[in-house]
Amino acid sequence: MLYYAVAYMKDGQIHLKPYPTKEEAQEHLDLLKESRWKDKIDLLKIVKKDPDSAWLKSVKGYWIW
Repeated sequence: MLYYAVAYMKDGQIHLKPYPTKEEAQEHLDLLKESRWKDKIDLLKIVKKDPDSAWLKSVKGYWIW
């Protein structure tokens, strides 16, 4: 299982990045809250998923930072 730092953007895009621990994912989201992208973010959250899950395969996103 991996923890994904997920940023849902106001324009409908979804950006995600995998981390081995929840703490590492949260640290990255905390940095993102202060980044130049902060005004374009709608929601930030962490999800725990299997890399082979249908959810992950259905998301077509990339990490913005």
